Amino acid sequence: MTFWQLFRGKIWPFETISQTDVKKIADQIIDFFHVQLNEIKKRRLEYMLGAFFLRKSQKHFVILNRKKRELISNNLLFKRFCQAMAPVFPNYFQVEDELGALFLVLMTREEYYCNPQIREMIYSFHHSAETPPFKALREAERALLLYQKEQHLPEEPLSLEAENYLFSSHIFTFLFPDAKATIDGNSSDFHNHLIVRNPKLNQWLLFFFEDERETEASLAFQNQGFLMARYLTVMKTLGAFMTQLPEITVLLMTDFPVFEEELLMASLHNFFRNDYRLVFLPANYRGREADLLISTSKVHKKPWADLDYFIVAQELQLTDYIQLTQKLQTIQKEKSEKGYNNDI
Repeated sequence: MTFWQLFRGKIWPFETISQTDVKKIADQIIDFFHVQLNEIKKRRLEYMLGAFFLRKSQKHFVILNRKKRELISNNLLFKRFCQAMAPVFPNYFQVEDELGALFLVLMTREEYYCNPQIREMIYSFHHSAETPPFKALREAERALLLYQKEQHLPEEPLSLEAENYLFSSHIFTFLFPDAKATIDGNSSDFHNHLIVRNPKLNQWLLFFFEDERETEASLAFQNQGFLMARYLTVMKTLGAFMTQLPEITVLLMTDFPVFEEELLMASLHNFFRNDYRLVFLPANYRGREADLLISTSKVHKKPWADLDYFIVAQELQLTDYIQLTQKLQTIQKEKSEKGYNNDI
């Protein structure tokens, strides 16, 4: 991971390792898992293989401890992986601990879960072996459903993609409890933004992680900072947590046909669904509490004349969404500052 973060594919930093051979091995891994990787992810896989081979060629050996070995023992997918890769791996790498370490690192990337048959083999093994990462995923699903029930929200299970994302995250924290997401140890602005905007959700997750420290899945709940970012990313997509998004009240006042107005509202909801909770006021609203007036022309009559407005003349284009994004960001910033000053 460090090699990739340092060089990002600009150069091949492993002078003693054949890049051509590594490319062939990477292709074999991709074929084994039946996945399609873009060029950047394929390049990252090659870097990881290069780092593995460089370490091994310099006589630095991997010895899997008991908890890691339990993730490959009697694992049919791992056995088939070893058989499939034997013809292409260098002789010095044909050791179970080395192969196991590589296989487990691959399991921390959810892109290798995409094929339904591969996914079934992964989950079947972890379910049967009752591994800490699998227990952690089930605890997360149980807690989510309980939260939805307590809040009188409709039950919304995790999607397969979200399951893969969280499960592979728990494998990562199980294997690397002290690893950092970046070289300097700082989380990304994207995840920091989520935490700041969702303080209640952030607190709920902190309590959840704290409770899980006392369960059998505790080893997969290490590296809380890494997990917090991953969980927030997933929760943001669930309707149960949409109330945590900033609310923007919108008054729509156009001369479009009703059907076209409904399409416009649906388009706005869809475009901003992960950033704002848009609340459209009734057409006959006469108050001044709207955050934004969207209309086909400037309205000069009170009370609407004082509202912040956006003019729309046709179906929204990309430039319109860009301008609206900037306007909503300004509105939300002003609302936040006003709320802060009121608290003082």
